[in-house]
Amino acid sequence: YGLALSPKEIKEEYNHFANKLYTVGYLMFGHKFDDQALVVRLQDANNIRTSKAQGGTGKSFLIKSLYYYTKLLSYDELDGRQKDLFKNSHWNENINANTDIVFIDDLHRYFPINEMYTFATNSLKINVKGISQFSLGYDKSPKFITASNYISTDLDASTMRRSLFVGNSDFFHDNTNKEYKENRRISD
Repeated sequence: YGLALSPKEIKEEYNHFANKLYTVGYLMFGHKFDDQALVVRLQDANNIRTSKAQGGTGKSFLIKSLYYYTKLLSYDELDGRQKDLFKNSHWNENINANTDIVFIDDLHRYFPINEMYTFATNSLKINVKGISQFSLGYDKSPKFITASNYISTDLDASTMRRSLFVGNSDFFHDNTNKEYKENRRISD
């Protein structure tokens, strides 16, 4: 449980753990259901209380561990800090029918998540430099994951229907500002 966690904190950690188990199962299950076309959205849960973007809660660690430790998933990573990521017509040139997951890491505060709807829920048009554009059918296209240090503000019905939110608590944290009872690292 960690040192000196309150019953409320213990319950919160259990809920985060259950949510992660569900998410890992969803990502590792190869089949895609039409009625469950979700973008997995990892974010810092502590921002709800503090509204500060601190990071360091293990979002990237969770997704990278799926790839590095299981070797079951083919994986592509994109930089979410790029302001116009999807305006680059070749943003997805490394994606193919063998790509299971596309991980867009470290989203900037105003990342246009709504621009992902079409390719997360339908076929995906791939545009590789030097060859003709081709399309991956929905059943062959990858699942998409984003990670952000910011709490989502886009909570309209369309976004909610397409999102699987995964809150990462600040259980693992640095205590340089003496905000916590102790330091906790994933490697501890």
